[in-house]
Amino acid sequence: SNPSWVISSIPQSDILYAFAARRSVAKPWTIFLHGQPYPLRGQASWAKRTIWKWLWRWSAKRADLVIAVSEAIAELAPPGPRVIVIPPPMPDLPKRDHASARPRSVGFVGRMSYEKDPALFAEIAEKAARPAIAYGAGELLPRMRSQYRSIDWRGESHDLAEVFSQFSTLLVTSRSEGLSLVMLEAATMGVPSLAVGIGGIPSVVHPQNRELMLVPPAQRANVGEWAWRLNALDDEATRKRVTGLQLEWVRHVVDARTVSDRIAAALREIS
Repeated sequence: SNPSWVISSIPQSDILYAFAARRSVAKPWTIFLHGQPYPLRGQASWAKRTIWKWLWRWSAKRADLVIAVSEAIAELAPPGPRVIVIPPPMPDLPKRDHASARPRSVGFVGRMSYEKDPALFAEIAEKAARPAIAYGAGELLPRMRSQYRSIDWRGESHDLAEVFSQFSTLLVTSRSEGLSLVMLEAATMGVPSLAVGIGGIPSVVHPQNRELMLVPPAQRANVGEWAWRLNALDDEATRKRVTGLQLEWVRHVVDARTVSDRIAAALREIS
């Protein structure tokens, strides 16, 4: 085969391609940057984080184009390649059955990993006395099930209609986030979200919803900051206003046709 472009989308493949094949493959190279490309503090030792960061930035400098999912993630790219911001396209999702969700319940959907911080979700649910359901797999799941027995830890599920029908409000407790796909999915299905205002998360929240939906990063562990927002969303009129604005915003920001056209145009420009 004779591809027109080389595209990589995970940090390991970026590094491997730069070291092993970049010089020998005379094709334009694009990196899709959809999240933190090297470990966070708390995920690895200082030495490992430093080496990983240097390797990735050295590799990314040799790309022709970096497509980042948000402005916050674009700032991680090194000088050298052209950097543009294009959010991921949002596919049509099945309509959610609102009637089956437990009143006042909260949900977690994501990897059971350090950067997603399911433990903070569990602390918020327990201290705010909210019924809680969590979906996702990962290295922290056994510990979460053992430590937080009041939470319904259901493991991984690919049935999004079922997942989003089980709780009233999504909580996104991440320490790092490129652009929260689960918040886009929730908005499409009419489920309000509360999230830490980090990384690319603010860009997927309607400007009129940001004060209510976004917990300041410095207050992410303050249960009171989550609790008053959850209480506000218990009001049906507030929920309808928030979910309506979110659906409008998602359709505007991540329209699938617009996103695909922008990606195609960017790739043609580097050919």
